[in-house]
Amino acid sequence: MPSFADTIIKIEDSPEPTLPPASPDATIVADNSPNDTSSTQSPTTVIIDPKDPEGFLRRCSGYNKKTRVRCGQPIGKNSAAKNQHPTFLPTCTNHRDQQSFAGWCQLVENGERCGRLFRWTPPYLELCDQHQGHPDTPCYFLKLPLELRREIFSYLLPTEPVGSSSASVHKTPLPTLPSRFINPPRAINQQGHMQASEPPRLFPVPLVDLLLVSHQVHAEIKDLLFSTAHFVIDIRKDGTFMCGRRLLEPRRADGSSHFSTDNAGVAAQRFISNFDFRLVKNYVVDISVENGEMGRAGHRFPTADDGWDEEVEIYDIRDYVSVAVTGILGQSQNLCKLNVRLGLSNFRWSEPELLENTKCLVGPFERLRNVRQPRFSGVYEAAQNAMNYMVPTYPFGSAPPPHGSPDTIPHCSVPQLSTRKILLGHGDAGFDSYKEQWERWLSQKSAVSLSSKPPIRAMFTEFKQFYTSLSAVVPDVTARVGKHAFLHRARVAREKEDVEGFRHLRNELIEYWYAYLDREEEKKNALNSKLSRMLDTDIYPSHESENTSRRNSSGPHPESPMLDVDKMVAEGIPVRIPHYKVSKVYLLEMLPR
Repeated sequence: MPSFADTIIKIEDSPEPTLPPASPDATIVADNSPNDTSSTQSPTTVIIDPKDPEGFLRRCSGYNKKTRVRCGQPIGKNSAAKNQHPTFLPTCTNHRDQQSFAGWCQLVENGERCGRLFRWTPPYLELCDQHQGHPDTPCYFLKLPLELRREIFSYLLPTEPVGSSSASVHKTPLPTLPSRFINPPRAINQQGHMQASEPPRLFPVPLVDLLLVSHQVHAEIKDLLFSTAHFVIDIRKDGTFMCGRRLLEPRRADGSSHFSTDNAGVAAQRFISNFDFRLVKNYVVDISVENGEMGRAGHRFPTADDGWDEEVEIYDIRDYVSVAVTGILGQSQNLCKLNVRLGLSNFRWSEPELLENTKCLVGPFERLRNVRQPRFSGVYEAAQNAMNYMVPTYPFGSAPPPHGSPDTIPHCSVPQLSTRKILLGHGDAGFDSYKEQWERWLSQKSAVSLSSKPPIRAMFTEFKQFYTSLSAVVPDVTARVGKHAFLHRARVAREKEDVEGFRHLRNELIEYWYAYLDREEEKKNALNSKLSRMLDTDIYPSHESENTSRRNSSGPHPESPMLDVDKMVAEGIPVRIPHYKVSKVYLLEMLPR
């Protein structure tokens, strides 16, 4: 009689030994010894199904829980599992609790599906061991709807504006302290050395890794990034910055650079060539203007030393804004959002002056058209100590890369614009009136994104080229500096479209050229007069007749050009005129007229 334990505890049958793999033409031959009664039977052939090489449809797929050896119990011949695609691999009655998904390899090769049966573990691809990692493996991610893929990509893209404030000290507006008192945050590494703490990444995953997945993923991520992210354009006295590159820098009157370009200029040109400005839909433009006459403590510096002028500074920034409007914002095919903010540092202007200078600085935006949501946020008080420096994005405490390498100063970092104190904004009657008009101009519908340039701009371009060439010949034109310089007065007339003032300035510059020609003519006449007096002092005979008779006695051939200076010169034979042939009349004829 069975015990109580035998009725409760199920005794698992010992598994059969696993059959060794056999080839399709393998046969099992019985022993032909005299004692074997089955020697008269024909050999048994074991055929392996290529769709089920492990025999999951013939033998139990379960495992012994102790030895982890496959059961291998034969499945009944009349089992329906052999003639259909089961969801789970068949098992014997003892291993019904061990259900494994039945996977059928989905790889299509040469027009035929593999269809090999294997033990599948979702959510991995339904591929057998032989085809895992195959280059023709189907990508089920790309089979998802585009909306779901874009939702997944959104978690891998930045949620804050993409600007040029990558250094940790530039992440937030700095307090009103001198920069020498501002220390970057530091941490202690495993070796006990101080090191700068890395700022949080803007992109959760490196953007290059995402763009290199495939052409389709590259196109989808690029379209999503440029249509959702806000790109910040920082315009300062140091130039125009975007994505850590200085796209525009201050230059001299002749067009040469104040700074050594090195790899920074190469990186900027590569960025301009590769960045697709046409697809960007959202921009934030931060304009910073600093009073160069005021020190950090509020003391006034003498302008004779640095040559700083308020009017020149305003129009320099206005020129940067004009280039950004034409070269960056105007390239967008569908500009949706544009947010403009203006920061001023240590200017003591009255309200009318503040409004007038604000209109001058943001005036170039009025050429834009087809902007869906233009916004002029206001004018803010910017901290001067946060505007005075621009740093490369080297990690603090680490040595810069070697000179000449591609990573030598490839990025720049500038402070963020402070918006704590507003100088001109909502509630001011003059500002509200101009803002409404400004936003209405930008949102107008037009066939082109930029209004046409006035003809005076082409006049200024030719004026600048003539001035640059003239300054190399007549250096006196560069004696005028500051707001009295020719180029500054010309651009003021250009921005105000003052044609009469521009013509008057152009005539002043032409007078320099005519005065130069008169001086050169006087120099020429004076030198010709001295040459004439020098030749008149020679009253000695030249003995030309004696030398001529001596040469004629040799009897040259009448057609030969030898010793005939006129014929030799006419036929291109080089000749040296003797000193006795030089006369005053000859020299006067050789002089330029």
